[in-house]
Amino acid sequence: MLMRQLGLALMMIPLTLQAQEVDQRLTVSGDTPITITVPRGQLVITGADGDEVRVLGQVDQHAEAFIFEQQQDELVIEVKLPEGWSDRGTRSEEHSNLRITLPRSVQVQAQGISTDMEASGLTQLKLNGVSSDIKVSAGEGRFDLQSVSGDLTLTELAGEVRGEAVSGDIRGENLKGELRLRAVSGDLRLSEVSGDLALESVSGDIQVSGQSLSRLHSRSVSGDVALSVSEPAPGLELSLETVSGDAKLKLAEPRNLELAARTGPGGSIRNGWSSDKPTTTKYARNEELNLTLGQGEASVRLNTVSGDLRLEP
Repeated sequence: MLMRQLGLALMMIPLTLQAQEVDQRLTVSGDTPITITVPRGQLVITGADGDEVRVLGQVDQHAEAFIFEQQQDELVIEVKLPEGWSDRGTRSEEHSNLRITLPRSVQVQAQGISTDMEASGLTQLKLNGVSSDIKVSAGEGRFDLQSVSGDLTLTELAGEVRGEAVSGDIRGENLKGELRLRAVSGDLRLSEVSGDLALESVSGDIQVSGQSLSRLHSRSVSGDVALSVSEPAPGLELSLETVSGDAKLKLAEPRNLELAARTGPGGSIRNGWSSDKPTTTKYARNEELNLTLGQGEASVRLNTVSGDLRLEP
């Protein structure tokens, strides 16, 4: 239940060009979901200890109202712009610039158009941005992140992370857990990742540096793939597929695995793991390489339709 610290009359404030600064607080219970809508500008969300929600900063000068109130079972924070609003004829300093601090354990959903968003210290987060860059850091839990015409940057996250960028890049560092990431018309670059990964890029490259990986599935429709695994977990399952692009796999101490690699017509396999040579089919000129190293506990499957494969120790 929400314990109001401000009168309801203050929760929905009509705004003018002279009334745009806000500093408001409410106390919420840990199971109260929070929905945030900021049409344009800057939004920073920070998880903290305690049960207080604080909104501080500047509301868009052209906003009709600022809402900060309970609606049914959720807390709503919203900047309302006139219907049919446009960025045309406005300056960035006229747009919203809000900093929201809230309990780290609550469920948070935020959305924006032309709104750059940053979030840190949270455990349940869903972000949707259009023409928006999104940065999320220092959290452990469940994250569902989508950006259209903007980049997605992830740092120091653990748990279940799902992210998609359309016409934007995805960059990640120090991520662990179950990661499901997809970039459309953009690159996907990750470093210091571990756990269970499923990665896809359409019209973009994939570059991954992993540590203790248990499973990795990577697919690129039009772009190159480069994977490096420094500490493969026992029983690693790794599959790599490219439709139009080259693939490189660097695996530390490749001594206990089963490999199946295949190229399309004209493609080549360069094997730096052993002295085994690929075979070439008679008519299609595909190359194949199948080998077992050690007990074959790890499974590695590589396939390219149009490109080359390279194996490095």
